[in-house]
Amino acid sequence: MKDLSNIGAERHAAGCGQSIKRTAVALFCFYLFAGLFNGVALQKDIELMPYGAKRDLCLALIRPVAWLSEQTHAADLRAGLERLIHKEPKK
Repeated sequence: MKDLSNIGAERHAAGCGQSIKRTAVALFCFYLFAGLFNGVALQKDIELMPYGAKRDLCLALIRPVAWLSEQTHAADLRAGLERLIHKEPKK
């Protein structure tokens, strides 16, 4: 059986895997698009939280993201996809 304790070193020596830079860029893009498509929905969910410092902080952090989501119409695209996916069958 192969020793798995140094598999990372073997993969690195073989040139396998992705660089940290490419991984960081991919994660940044993922969170950017997730924020754009879900910004308005996240803000609506946060507004339902009980009043307090946590809610105020969350709202302060999500407002710019929700605004950008509305301005780019990414929220409309998300809403349209939701309607398409959750469409009730005709009887």
